[in-house]
Amino acid sequence: MYHMQRRGISRFASVMLASSMLVGGGFALAGAAVADGGTGGSGAVATLQDGLKAGGHIKINDSDWIAGGGLIVLKAADGTEFDTYCIDIHNETQQSAKYQESDWSGISLGTNPDAGKVNWILQNSYPQVSDLATLSKDVGGATLSADQAAAGTQAAIWTYSDHLKAVPTDATAAALATYLISHATDVQQPTPSLTLSPAAVNGAPGALLGPITVASTGDSVAAQLDSASSAAGVVITDATGNVLSDKTGKLTKPAKNGDKLFVKAPAGAAAGSATITASTSAQVQSGRAFRSLNYTPDHHSQTLILAGSQTDTVSAAAKAGWTVTTPSSSPSTSATPTAPATPSAKPSSSAAPVVPSVSASPSSTGGKSLAFTGGGGSTPLIASIAGALVLLGGGSVFMMRRRGRHSRTAA
Repeated sequence: MYHMQRRGISRFASVMLASSMLVGGGFALAGAAVADGGTGGSGAVATLQDGLKAGGHIKINDSDWIAGGGLIVLKAADGTEFDTYCIDIHNETQQSAKYQESDWSGISLGTNPDAGKVNWILQNSYPQVSDLATLSKDVGGATLSADQAAAGTQAAIWTYSDHLKAVPTDATAAALATYLISHATDVQQPTPSLTLSPAAVNGAPGALLGPITVASTGDSVAAQLDSASSAAGVVITDATGNVLSDKTGKLTKPAKNGDKLFVKAPAGAAAGSATITASTSAQVQSGRAFRSLNYTPDHHSQTLILAGSQTDTVSAAAKAGWTVTTPSSSPSTSATPTAPATPSAKPSSSAAPVVPSVSASPSSTGGKSLAFTGGGGSTPLIASIAGALVLLGGGSVFMMRRRGRHSRTAA
């Protein structure tokens, strides 16, 4: 948890899992997001900022849990600010956490049947609808303040993102939440600001590796290969093999949404890889999700969802790899067959038994370790060897006893 300051009021950016937890007259921000999977490495990147931009108290499930909910700000490196709301109340923010734009498949909305209703609320409420006087007409009361609008919107979102009862303590904010909840319908997730998909392709040198599909809200997308690859003769092509990149690896003509790119290494090249990086100025649309970088199910900052569209410089990357297949050599049919060894007339009784060596690493088949079960084909042999050793040991003891008796007699 960490303190947030807005208008002189101390607030926590965290989930309230205990009752009320009022601190200095302020309230606790609720957390967000359970995520899994995702499209890391594409789209907008931003950092969590301290404080609620706007919001209020929200009562959860008619209990004494009073959460603070509203707009939370993410800021990109170029200063662009993204207004976001929480979409999972059971996780908390981590101070100054880094965030990456994400598809719904990478967060809890990917398996939530009401995900489209969350997006409808975002498209039809504050701050996407910035005119508060117009928004107030929907609730038939006094003009909403920014705090009331943000609290009412957050409460409506939690109703569908977390399937719980969330009611603002302010009556006007509560009226807005009721309106949004009752009118919400399914709206599909928006187009990503920029992705290259899939993030990795593989094949053989000389072949077209791909396709790598460009998806973007930007009008034109610049893309290029890493310098080492382009210097080695790797190129970007279209589906028919026409080269689209120059000697430096840059596209000679910007790509656009829906274009399919391929990577081609020279025939006969040694195994290797190349990276395509792309960038553009694009609109990050309301309804796009943001999840924390280096996410794991047990350790992540709350996942957020964009509340108002914003234009920013975004980037994406994809990797192409190629391997060289070495043909296996077939056994020679011209080799002179070796005559079988003539067995000795009588096996030697003095030959020492062959003890199988024990490997330091477990045996494997198909890359999977085989578990040791306590048995195996070598068990009888090992047992016989053990028996021989016991007999040898017994003989040694017998000889030592005889020697001992002789010694005592001599004394």
